[in-house]
Amino acid sequence: MDLANTEWEPPVEGDPNLIIGVTEDQLFRELSDGEDAPVIEGFQGGRWIHMSLRTTGMGIRGSLVGTLRRADEVIGELSEDLKLVPTREGFAERTQVPIALTEAWQLKFEELFGQAGSIAVAFTDSQGRRGAKTVQVVYVQN
Repeated sequence: MDLANTEWEPPVEGDPNLIIGVTEDQLFRELSDGEDAPVIEGFQGGRWIHMSLRTTGMGIRGSLVGTLRRADEVIGELSEDLKLVPTREGFAERTQVPIALTEAWQLKFEELFGQAGSIAVAFTDSQGRRGAKTVQVVYVQN
């Protein structure tokens, strides 16, 4: 595996799979239903949720779409093209992906604390392979 070669892509094996997680002490940890999702307050006033993701069965280049919800209401969104980083363990991952709260929720983010919601993420690689996952969370103060 040549991680220094920016054009190199690992072989794609198996069915597409996506795992939503968090990065703690530089290590990926899968996020389970019912866990806390801290609302981060940025130094310049923005508010968001940070998550990380891992994939298998997909290429490393593609597009990522993420949605934060409280009940049926969308409270945050993300859409970006990105390149995942291959790991020695056979995953492709991206750490510290911020999903910003919508403009309306930027102003009343404290109302989210203690509320149940969800983080839904989908990654589609350049060949159209897609993995998606939704995790039920509780929004908390960071």
